[in-house]
Amino acid sequence: MQAEFTTDSRIRRVSSSGLDAGGALGSSTASFIRVLLGLLLLLHALLSGACGLDSAPLSDAESERVLDFAELSVLRDPGRSLSIDDVSAPSSASQFKILKGGLALGFTTDVVWLRICIRRALSAGPEWWLDFKGPFADDVRLYSQRAGERGGWHESRAGDRYPMSARELPYRTIVFPVELPAEAPGVFYMRIETSSMMATAITAWTPKAFRAQAQKDLLMIGAMLGFVLAMGLANLANLANGLWTGQRLYLGFAAFTAVIFVVLVSGYGLLAQYFFPDSTWIPNAALNISFCVFLGGALLMVRIPLRLAEYFPRINRGLPYVAAVIALVKPRAINAEGEVR
Repeated sequence: MQAEFTTDSRIRRVSSSGLDAGGALGSSTASFIRVLLGLLLLLHALLSGACGLDSAPLSDAESERVLDFAELSVLRDPGRSLSIDDVSAPSSASQFKILKGGLALGFTTDVVWLRICIRRALSAGPEWWLDFKGPFADDVRLYSQRAGERGGWHESRAGDRYPMSARELPYRTIVFPVELPAEAPGVFYMRIETSSMMATAITAWTPKAFRAQAQKDLLMIGAMLGFVLAMGLANLANLANGLWTGQRLYLGFAAFTAVIFVVLVSGYGLLAQYFFPDSTWIPNAALNISFCVFLGGALLMVRIPLRLAEYFPRINRGLPYVAAVIALVKPRAINAEGEVR
């Protein structure tokens, strides 16, 4: 009996130890699988350009940064049908390609989506401004996550199709204010649609640094406009003498500098910001018409220094007709938004 009891006890101990070993082995296998899955997810995130993994945090000392590499990725939408829900879905993450050296796609009818992934240092302020370096874009929309918004996404619009008064920041270029969380990278999506060249760079600014740079830019633009006005006034001063001697060249120069002035004021966005903030048609039409007249006038002006009348009389006689076509016919294609089509 004692021998049987001892044998039975050994069997139970062996079975119990076998179960413990099997449980330990199963636990180790599960842990290994979890670690492996985590590594695979991390590898997939790296390959798909996950947000903020390789970018340095924004700091107040830096004050500005041109976004690139891991902070910026692009997705083209040839069908122009994708929505913010489509591009922000997890299944679309791998379709974004890391953008190197800024956006430069030339002339295209595709809608372009940018995924912007930036994070800030804990010591930096939460408010940053995203400066879109493409003032002639037709329709630019920024989507940011905000509590209480429909679908969780807040839409901000800017571009030539929207009046200056409708922008969140009524500035002559396209600027979007954003708030960055402290604990994780901020993820934003930008939808770009334009009939002009699809080329831009995105710069993140602190509000203080952006205002300081804006003042410097306005100083340089003011100096340029002052120089153009000085040339126009100088030609007007000589206009009386030109009319007396029968030379009307000064009148042409004065008119040409006036056209240049309108091109600069409207091209830099000053016309929309300060004079017509509630209109899209007037600033766009002024830019397109004045630029067409500028091209036509430039063709007429080059005849004199090149002495076309002496060396190329046929070209000299044909240039006024070409200039008239450029200056008069092209602006007739301006649509309701003031854009040349």
